[in-house]
Amino acid sequence: AKEKLLTVDIGEFCAKKVLGVCLQKKHSYCVFDSKLARIVQQQGREGQLHIGFGSAKSPDCRGVNMDELQRIQFDHLDFTDFYDELQSNVALPDQKQLTDLGWHWYNEPKKPKDKQPPPGSPSSPTPESATETLRKLSVIRDELRNQAVLEGTPESVRRYKIMQDYLVDKATKFSATWDRVLLENPELDYSLQHPYYNGTAPLEYQKERQAQNAAIRYVNQRYGVFFFYRGNEPLDNKLGEVIKEFSVQYGIPVIPITVDGRVNPDLPESKQDTGQAGKMGIKHFPAVYLVEPGKKTFKPLAYGFITQDDLARRMLNVVTDFKPRF
Repeated sequence: AKEKLLTVDIGEFCAKKVLGVCLQKKHSYCVFDSKLARIVQQQGREGQLHIGFGSAKSPDCRGVNMDELQRIQFDHLDFTDFYDELQSNVALPDQKQLTDLGWHWYNEPKKPKDKQPPPGSPSSPTPESATETLRKLSVIRDELRNQAVLEGTPESVRRYKIMQDYLVDKATKFSATWDRVLLENPELDYSLQHPYYNGTAPLEYQKERQAQNAAIRYVNQRYGVFFFYRGNEPLDNKLGEVIKEFSVQYGIPVIPITVDGRVNPDLPESKQDTGQAGKMGIKHFPAVYLVEPGKKTFKPLAYGFITQDDLARRMLNVVTDFKPRF
């Protein structure tokens, strides 16, 4: 059998295109590139045991060893393709030889059956997502850049520059396509509703101020403003100055309430806290609250120090339930 190329030993290169079965016990099983070999190697060794065949430069095409042989489930292998060639070339090994190897085959031809994918055969690869592709490209670029920095050779810098230019070209094309899409679909252009150029900034500011003034008028009609402060705290007294100026500028009444009994000289009309802060659950000071007397509801407007401009913006946010204005 050895002379007729029908058998090989473990470790021998076995890519001969001959039909045969290895008969040397406790050594190797089959010539890899025969029909029978391909079935056992691909469906059994690779499909069931997940043992690969190496690469073109370093092939692993040895015969199946005894340990692997005993683990292969031969009743799950499909030998249909082997029978036609077998009948015209060589008979199956005798039963004793196969039994010595632990198998129980019979040489009666089997009826062909529908081909089924071998168990464990890999399915079609899932296409890589754009996110994963871009991530890999970024990793490659960073690696090439780091190599160029560490090596400092013309070749390493050249490789990095090629990769960098490739990604810059992709980004440039995306930017140009973005501009084209906005031109062809003006309803998507954010700048139509919210111009961002320096020349339009005064217009946007004026629009924002008008909205704030409208919110302040709404607060003046519907709410009262309570200012809870500690007369012994410099920060609270500093905010008291802001609150007083805000009240005068916008004509909105504010009720100052001292929670520590000391009255701020700038707020002589202050009232003593008789439990209001506790009932409203206020634990942080200074605090500015909007109170709706008719419904006996309230909502916080500010904690800590805040400027007049920020207070006006905060009123607009609160009365519009923080609706985005972009």
